Amino acid sequence: MKFMFFRFIKIIIVVSLCTGCGSQSLNDYRDQGHATTRSLIKEMQAIYDYEELIERRSYLTTLFSDLVDTMNSADQYRQKNPNAELSELSEVDHQLSDALRAEMNRLYRIEGVREIIESCQRDALKKHLSS
Repeated sequence: MKFMFFRFIKIIIVVSLCTGCGSQSLNDYRDQGHATTRSLIKEMQAIYDYEELIERRSYLTTLFSDLVDTMNSADQYRQKNPNAELSELSEVDHQLSDALRAEMNRLYRIEGVREIIESCQRDALKKHLSS
């Protein structure tokens, strides 16, 4: 189960790496990734029990889906623009990653939550793969 958590964190880092470039288009992807991650953190901060998670499950899946879409779009851009350079991870990238990890760790301590969050992540990836 920790594998899914760390895998998702790696996706966030990849989004940051793929979008942290100098061109305007990649900066847009980075900004989209940051905004979606902030929304995801805010949504998770409002969850204190299993029932609240169930109520917010659809929106969480949407946010995870948005992250996957942003990552895919940034990757497509990189394939079309192979000379685009990647910048180092910024302080904001690290702060968002740490905040997301902290919220996921907090939620994972609630019985049954890990399975629901991982299901939201799988649903987001399946949606992307089927489109």
